[in-house]
Amino acid sequence: MTIKLGEICAGYGGLGLGLGLLADVDTRWVADVDAGPSRILTRHWPQAPNLGDITRIDWTAVEPVDVIAGGTPCQDLSNAGHRAGMRPGTRSGIWEAMAHAIEEIKPHVVVWENVPGARSAAAYSRLESGAGRLGGGADRPVLRALGRVVGDLAGLGYDAAWTSVRASDVGAPHRRERVFVLAWRPDAADTLRILRDRPRGARRGRHEPTDSRHPPGHSPWLEYAPAIHRWEEVTGREAPPPTETGHRGGDVLSPRFVEWMMGLPAGHVTDTPGLSRSQALKALGNGAVPQQAAHAISHLAETALNHGLV
Repeated sequence: MTIKLGEICAGYGGLGLGLGLLADVDTRWVADVDAGPSRILTRHWPQAPNLGDITRIDWTAVEPVDVIAGGTPCQDLSNAGHRAGMRPGTRSGIWEAMAHAIEEIKPHVVVWENVPGARSAAAYSRLESGAGRLGGGADRPVLRALGRVVGDLAGLGYDAAWTSVRASDVGAPHRRERVFVLAWRPDAADTLRILRDRPRGARRGRHEPTDSRHPPGHSPWLEYAPAIHRWEEVTGREAPPPTETGHRGGDVLSPRFVEWMMGLPAGHVTDTPGLSRSQALKALGNGAVPQQAAHAISHLAETALNHGLV
């Protein structure tokens, strides 16, 4: 069975790539407004129209899909930001447009991904905004962004499970913790079985262990060598140099190294025609690690099926 996918706030397509580690995926459409990701998406999925700004789309005219996946903007949820929350007028409030897409298209399964701050950042809800209600006063519980997402999905007829997974949990040499929500309709059992049953963390290839290329004590990665070597084994390719020569002659962070850190195939972002270094780094910084997404989705699908939730 091939899963038809629509990816919202798609970036470089990381959630779709993660789903592709679990199932055969046919990306039918994507949505992103940034110039860099738009170039990347067009290069890899030229058959999939980019619908652009999700706040302006007539979702009744969009092709139905089996799965809608999206990592809506995190700036207002992140612990590193201003913590404005998931409210009207904030970038993170764009979740409401994704909810509208889900309401109209009614996919079997929804995947939502975001930063750990989604567990604690405040959120607005039309159902819980009045005085004396949830979040209505300083002495009362506050509605959180994750609760808003799960609550909205429940209102649309979806059950859901969620988890937090670090990139390092699947072998990556960096933490990058993310929250994942998997939501499903009552008729989604077949789709969930597909997402559960593929082996997790499957390697794309094999190569000679990196240690054999460097004499003992001469690894260029110093104390980071074990973490680097582990991810080389998972991804099936050697880590590229972490720096490159910048336009002023000094060493700067290499986008190809960041691309490897994110678990992407070589050149997935960096070989995109017309993409600047800053655009590549921005896209990579905002993206999802496919192996991390696959692990979370598979785990949540297994949870739903094993506990009789569907």
